Amino acid sequence: MSKQASKTYKRKQPESTSPLENPRSLRRRHHSITMSSPALNPVPEGLPLHPQNTDMSQMLVGQLSNPLIVNAIVPILSAALTPLINQTIQSAVHSAIAPLSTKVAQQEQQIAVLQSTNAELVERVADLENHSDVEELEQYGRRTSLRFHNVAVPSDSNSDNVIVDLVNKKLGVKITHDDINRSHPVGKPNQSGRRQLICRFRNWKLKNEIFMKKKHLKTDPDRIFITEDLTRYLVRRSPTTCTLSGLTMDESS
Repeated sequence: MSKQASKTYKRKQPESTSPLENPRSLRRRHHSITMSSPALNPVPEGLPLHPQNTDMSQMLVGQLSNPLIVNAIVPILSAALTPLINQTIQSAVHSAIAPLSTKVAQQEQQIAVLQSTNAELVERVADLENHSDVEELEQYGRRTSLRFHNVAVPSDSNSDNVIVDLVNKKLGVKITHDDINRSHPVGKPNQSGRRQLICRFRNWKLKNEIFMKKKHLKTDPDRIFITEDLTRYLVRRSPTTCTLSGLTMDESS
């Protein structure tokens, strides 16, 4: 036999596929061939390249469908997630309520201030109403009185005589001592030695007639003038009276 024939004779023969070969070896060989040759084992698009992963997922789904496993997992998940969920909810609620709480607190403060102010105003109105009633009564008692300012009153003179003489001569109204209920000086003399006299006449009609004649005193050289006998409150509202007479508020009461 030649050398070429010997080489041909020694060529490696393909592995036997005899039925007597071990079945496990056949499966390994088949798996190796199919995995190394994608063309021989095409994988549909969208499916995992490793079938064992799909098998694992299916196994997990099957296990999670088991009521015993679900009943065991749920309490664990609940204990772990409940605090986180509660914290998230509380944070969201606090974020939503915080601006409203601030606004409510500001409004409550404003309401408290308004209530306090309203209480003070109510009390003040009540005081003014009471004071007004007293003022009206007091002024009503002075309805027949007049004040004569800048009048020269001798220390030994009777004020009734001064009033009768002044009204008769300067105002042209005829009166007697019987028309005067009472008269007296008020306050201290001014720098010119003149004083203010207050006189209560017999009735309102006579008092009003004399008061209407006060225009005759506009050109009086002694600068005598007449005002109504007002309460201190009314004098404050019309301070011209005290300014003209040179008297203080206390002297005008």
